Amino acid sequence: LCAPAAGVLLAISPACGQSFTVAREGDHWWLRDPKGQKFLCKAVNCVLFKDGMIPAGFPGYDVTRAPGFDAKAWGRTTAARIQGWGFNSVGSWSADEAYESGLPFAVCLHMVGGWDFMKLFEPAYEEELRGKRAEAVKRWASSPNLIGWFTDNELPWFGENGWSTGGQTLLQRFSSQPEGSAGRTAAEDFRKAFVPKPGGPSVDDAFAGAVARRYGEVTSRVLKTLDSRHMNLGVRFAGDAPDPVIEALGPFCDVVSVNVYRKNGRIPKRSLARFSVLSGNRPVMITEWSYRAMENRSGDKNEKGADVTVPTQADRAKKLRTYLEDLMSLPFVVGYHWFMYFDQSPGGRTLDGENSNYGLVDIHDREYTEVTSALKEMNAKAEILHGNSQPYAGPLTGTAVSPYSPAALSRDTLVLGPGAPPAAAPG
Repeated sequence: LCAPAAGVLLAISPACGQSFTVAREGDHWWLRDPKGQKFLCKAVNCVLFKDGMIPAGFPGYDVTRAPGFDAKAWGRTTAARIQGWGFNSVGSWSADEAYESGLPFAVCLHMVGGWDFMKLFEPAYEEELRGKRAEAVKRWASSPNLIGWFTDNELPWFGENGWSTGGQTLLQRFSSQPEGSAGRTAAEDFRKAFVPKPGGPSVDDAFAGAVARRYGEVTSRVLKTLDSRHMNLGVRFAGDAPDPVIEALGPFCDVVSVNVYRKNGRIPKRSLARFSVLSGNRPVMITEWSYRAMENRSGDKNEKGADVTVPTQADRAKKLRTYLEDLMSLPFVVGYHWFMYFDQSPGGRTLDGENSNYGLVDIHDREYTEVTSALKEMNAKAEILHGNSQPYAGPLTGTAVSPYSPAALSRDTLVLGPGAPPAAAPG
């Protein structure tokens, strides 16, 4: 731990001398920039000059076709553009030129990925992982503007996805591996040793926690070997995770990162407080959030993806104001990353068919001024709202389902399950 200043500032970053750190003053968490100034990470994801997932025969965002296009010049002008909207950082999956623009930035390493989970217990996997990610870490570790690393995104803690689908659990998946494999042995040994406790987690959730602990041990060792100076910004939960998973990963993270889409504009405060408390009273960063409108200039029908669909661009502006007012009322929140810079192709991105008006600009690079004006207004207020926020005092039992789950897609509400009160409240 870095030494607290006059007993007030508590920094939990693993080593002093980092470019950016996390710190707590009273009830409030903040990031600290390299000069020691308070910093909320207000970022935009996918700041790219070309959408790399445009399906054949459909239009999509691509400014490289403009006469005289220069990538480095684009990086500088685009950084100035998002700064003009009140953002101060570049988020995940952005162009190198955006990361080199001079703005602070965070990088998602995708260290394990959803299906490499099956390798986590293999003795040789840690060294394999170190070799796979060394180049990516080396690419950015020396930058003075690097905030830190997201180790992964929306991992399948429930078995098949990062949200509960009712399919195979991680215990079932590991148990179905070839006989004698490290993963199957770990699952079988865990099942034999597991003793259920009244009010405690199920064997499936408990094993998910064991996988998370193994994940945290392996990825944190790899990351510290490759770069000990920058923060571990967590796994970008898909809105939810079993309690044992959050508890297991907390000690390995400087920040708990969660993707939270809310159609009604109201933040699930209880759920976010739960993430903070169960992780060991860590600060929380929202790493994806957005709104999309049926009225848009890209022809997007918003048929796939998180359902945050509203009728008009004015409605998008209204919802985002409510969202940020709610979010900044939580003193343990240290930032938010809008998804995404431009609209997706109306043909649906090649990855999964998403065809959403998530963009701050349309596929023709024209900004949605109602949205960007609202963001400029709210970004300017964020530090004041955060500084005036009060500790969350509501109940902490129960779990909010992911915004991707069928229940959340059909109705914008919290769906609660059983849970034991955590041992301590934030602060």
